[in-house]
Amino acid sequence: MRRSRSRRAVIAQWTQADTDEIFALGVLLESYAGTRAACLITAESLDQMRLSAEAKRLEVCVRSDGSRERTCVRNSQFHRL
Repeated sequence: MRRSRSRRAVIAQWTQADTDEIFALGVLLESYAGTRAACLITAESLDQMRLSAEAKRLEVCVRSDGSRERTCVRNSQFHRL
């Protein structure tokens, strides 16, 4: 952020290098979080995740009406586990 001559805040435009760096940092954080979660997960939680993933797969692959809303709900349920 920088200040304009009139003292208004102006958000700097991101370069491609800035965007690439942000995505690279995201990959590092997601990898770390996934490894940590895998080390701490219980058998019960893993079973819940498998059931949730299967419910989402069925929603996407089997249902003919393909409700985006139901798929989003299933996805949110999975990621809350």
